[in-house]
Amino acid sequence: APNGLHGANITLPYPSVGATEQVLLTAVRASGTTELRNAAIEPEIMDLIAVLQKMGAIISYEPNRVIFIEGVESLRGYDHRCIFDRNEAASWASAALATDGDIFVEGATQADMMTFLNTFRKVGGDLDIREDGTSWLERQLINNQLSGTSNFGEYDELKVSWRLSQSRARRLTPYETDVR
Repeated sequence: APNGLHGANITLPYPSVGATEQVLLTAVRASGTTELRNAAIEPEIMDLIAVLQKMGAIISYEPNRVIFIEGVESLRGYDHRCIFDRNEAASWASAALATDGDIFVEGATQADMMTFLNTFRKVGGDLDIREDGTSWLERQLINNQLSGTSNFGEYDELKVSWRLSQSRARRLTPYETDVR
């Protein structure tokens, strides 16, 4: 902007994570205050706010999806441990479900994955929530194996291939690569 960035009142048409992130990143350096309504409030947004505050930003939020950002002259470095990636955790959970696996995702917290946990259980998955993360496993397949039945039909071959590739991956040391 030729005359610099200025705070504004912004209302998003829907609570978009990407749009909320862009407003936060821009508004912290704008002069004045930005009021963002209908903001996304996912854990990733709260984590970004925490990072920006550590950098010197002045940001507050209200439970009704309103975020206030006061622009600052400069930002500084920070130390921060970011939250786990919910999409990655859900991908690992899905892999456990598809392969009769038992996959532990360190840092995957119940509070940040409530909706997914319910859906995972509804489709036959089970989980073990611990303080340091979550283990994902496939309950329905275990029950089917005990009864001697399978409901995977044409996908049984895919499942076997996936399990073989996973067992190969488990044998690799952290410094090896397996590219095919």
